[in-house]
Amino acid sequence: MADTLTYRVVSDTEKRAVIQVTNLSDGSGESANLKINVANLAYAASLVTLTAAGPVGSYFRIGETVRPNGNVTANAVVAAFDPSSLKLSLVSVNQPGAFVNAATLVGLTTNVTLIQSGALVSPNCRVMVQGLQWCVSDGKAVQLQWHGNSGGANSTTLYICSGSDHFNATMAPQHNIQNDANVADGNITATTINFANNDSYTVVFDLKKTSGYQALLKETNPNFGFVGVN
Repeated sequence: MADTLTYRVVSDTEKRAVIQVTNLSDGSGESANLKINVANLAYAASLVTLTAAGPVGSYFRIGETVRPNGNVTANAVVAAFDPSSLKLSLVSVNQPGAFVNAATLVGLTTNVTLIQSGALVSPNCRVMVQGLQWCVSDGKAVQLQWHGNSGGANSTTLYICSGSDHFNATMAPQHNIQNDANVADGNITATTINFANNDSYTVVFDLKKTSGYQALLKETNPNFGFVGVN
């Protein structure tokens, strides 16, 4: 047996995410269970370095889908490019393991091919909590934590939710709850306290994305035109 859990994305933009999670317990409860994986939120940016800069007009374009040549299922969307470092910022990467050293990357709109140098650098994302809303069964509680290193041994408490309440720091940013976990990965976990059969909770997170996310840089320039979001 296991608790019945749900995860619902209310909104997920380049700057903010609103996520609702619920638990209808059979008495099993949760212990440091992952609730928010920040690298799975929209616009989490992976980095790829190219081997060489192409001539003007021979780049991928902002919003273009690219994939490793010969792999029809792996893809990502180009969000930004730094010509000085040859670093390509990719979002919506569905198969990170396919983007490997020396892979030939193909643009599905431009048909441009460029060579990857080195491994894909996974997203390193951070959020802060600017709002919470919760409803927890009477007499029970849910401990929310920033996940730390050593398998969570260095996690820190984000908030302990009991009863029904909320807080909103969008108009008072100084009250945002920032990640203070030791060597944090940015994720949020939940532990239920004294849950029995038919106990439940609903928690809504209002998250401000602070680093590791990349909006599509839509401005047109000589090297990188905008072709729309696929």
